Amino acid sequence: GVGSAGAGGAITITAGTGTTTPGNISITTSTTTTNGVTITANSSTTGVAAVVNSTAAGRTNTAFNIVATGSNSESISIADSGNTCTGNPGATFAWTCSSDQRLKTNIEDSQSILAGLSSLQVRAFDWITNNTHEKYGVVAQEVESTELSWLVKTDPETGLKSVTTPDAFMLIKGIQELNTKVDASAAGLSASVLQTLATANAITINGTLTINGVTIFNGNAKFNGDITVNQDGAGEATIVAGASSVDVVFSKELAAIPVVTASPQDFIDGQYKITNVTKNGFTIRTSTNQTSDVKFSWTSVQK
Repeated sequence: GVGSAGAGGAITITAGTGTTTPGNISITTSTTTTNGVTITANSSTTGVAAVVNSTAAGRTNTAFNIVATGSNSESISIADSGNTCTGNPGATFAWTCSSDQRLKTNIEDSQSILAGLSSLQVRAFDWITNNTHEKYGVVAQEVESTELSWLVKTDPETGLKSVTTPDAFMLIKGIQELNTKVDASAAGLSASVLQTLATANAITINGTLTINGVTIFNGNAKFNGDITVNQDGAGEATIVAGASSVDVVFSKELAAIPVVTASPQDFIDGQYKITNVTKNGFTIRTSTNQTSDVKFSWTSVQK
């Protein structure tokens, strides 16, 4: 090859027509602990440290080829001052980036992302430069008008806008939020459907039904399984020997005054009745004092 000073850099090397493998120019280091080539960018804000161009219109191979050999299969390592990512080619090119807790601070739950992802307009379009068709993509100016405008970067030299692709963790966050919405919607739909069926007298329950502690039946319902109510729906109360009444107090004030029924489990002296029924409780009273303890079973149903 020929080396000379060039307008585009300090040194320009033009490859010859030899058959040196893997290319016309080969740089090899025999010391395993040193880099084969080190390229350091200057302090200028424009330009890049290295550019690889392929100018031949008839080129059929890749413009830049990186092959990793040895025990470490990661071909590319990219690092800034606080993070390092390595790339490993395979069926799909996978990046692995440092994520150790010791490298992080101010750790907290991330902000909601679902609305932002939903606002993105996914487009199909053709690239002007090579007339290739893109089936799925975005337009930077459209992304800039959404909640995810921070994904858009503008090149200070050309003014062209670029979009950072949402990473996998943004998508995972969106899936988690969507799953929460689906669960909530399914619960609401289930209650709504059961309410409609109950109103139409068209529902049969063969097992246990619990929906947020709320009774949803407005029509007839048939139960082929056990029915369980809370402590304000049924219970037991005892009029002790020598007394003629017992007060039952609900655990909380009911929404409406209930209908209460009671039955003695023992023989009683005289007659009995239910009195003083309110949203907070009721009284079971006998006409005479009892000579022994009498236990009553009672139920409470709100109309």
